[in-house]
Amino acid sequence: MKSIIYQFNIKDVVIDIVENNSGLINNTYLVIGKIDKYILQKINKSIFLNPDELMINIDLVTSYLNDLEFTTLALIKSKQGHLYVLYEEEYWRMYKYIQSVTFKKVDNIRIVSESAKQLASFHKNLY
Repeated sequence: MKSIIYQFNIKDVVIDIVENNSGLINNTYLVIGKIDKYILQKINKSIFLNPDELMINIDLVTSYLNDLEFTTLALIKSKQGHLYVLYEEEYWRMYKYIQSVTFKKVDNIRIVSESAKQLASFHKNLY
């Protein structure tokens, strides 16, 4: 897996790689480096039939939202400047890690309300 990671433009040394099994679509890994943390994902080609267009869209949306100073994903390009790495017929992408909490089930209405506000803000900023 390190051979995939080091194709991305990170200036870090990988200490650990931890699989995140909570996702439903892509294979996701937390990459822990000496300097920072990253998210590495193998894009599910059965769901995303055109990974190139998918990554262009993600790059356009995140760049636009970053210009508005909206907190969003930070895509890490490959050392060749590509939005993903193609390795053994599989598409891989990498983001800077965002410290967060994921809820599978929510019993607190405040969390639901805050989630709705954030989603509305995301859509409003795209409009």
